[in-house]
Amino acid sequence: MAKSEPPKWSWAWLKWQRWVWGLLGVALIRLSQLLPSYHWLQSWFRIAPEECRQLIETLGVSIVIAVVLSVIVDYRFKQDLVKNAFHAAFGYMLPKHLESEMQWVYGQTIAATYNHLEFTIEPLLDDPGSVKFSLKTRRELTNHSNDRVCYPADVLFDLEEWCHRQGPSVIEKAEVRRRNDRPRINPKIGFNNTNRRWEAKLVDELWLEANETVVVLCDGYEFRAVNDHYTMVFRTTVVDPKLEVTILSPEIDHALHHSDRLEEDQRENRGGYYSLKGTLLPYQGIEIRWWRKVDLVQEAKTCDLGQ
Repeated sequence: MAKSEPPKWSWAWLKWQRWVWGLLGVALIRLSQLLPSYHWLQSWFRIAPEECRQLIETLGVSIVIAVVLSVIVDYRFKQDLVKNAFHAAFGYMLPKHLESEMQWVYGQTIAATYNHLEFTIEPLLDDPGSVKFSLKTRRELTNHSNDRVCYPADVLFDLEEWCHRQGPSVIEKAEVRRRNDRPRINPKIGFNNTNRRWEAKLVDELWLEANETVVVLCDGYEFRAVNDHYTMVFRTTVVDPKLEVTILSPEIDHALHHSDRLEEDQRENRGGYYSLKGTLLPYQGIEIRWWRKVDLVQEAKTCDLGQ
């Protein structure tokens, strides 16, 4: 049997009743201030005029304090109650080895709700076995919580160094743009000898205020083989990423691989543009693979891959 729902007007009353009580408290305080001026009101009460005034004033102040506490404290308590109930329910339902993982997932408050990635593969005329692989990222990171949260990594963007004969990998841009005319954050770009990578590293921790959104822009390029691949892994949750692949040669083809959590929107996918639907958790990546068509055909003939 269908469960009946309360009328909409009742929900509106529950939503606004604390403000009605607040106005009532203010009105009582004001009445206590005016009461000594109206002697006929004093005759309505069977107690001394001053005691009557203090009683009304105390009642009004108590109501106002209750409303203020409900606004400031009640919302936070409800949030904590929902969070604790969620942890308790899923902690009971999930196997033991997944409980900590679920808590980690639930704690991911920073998410990239806008993601536009551009991959460009450019063959090198003086080096047929190599390509210039360029990458541009445009992301909007939002703190989906009511608390101040730190970005979970000190490296904002990195590229691998292959010691290619054409030259080193280069990070051309890495910056964080904040709204409300706040100054931009420019990470320090340098080479990490330990992991052999070029890194755009934050000088100070990046803190996002409650519900704040920042724009992260990063550009760079690497020199890679003509038959190669690139995997990009994210440190925050990624929602509905969009990718644009540009191949500056008809002799090179490509393929895009991603987690099963993402689905391709066939209505928007076209000629190197991919609109993916879904959510990637931190450390889940997207891979692009490219190859020279003639090399694949020759390899297929040699190994009978086409059979």
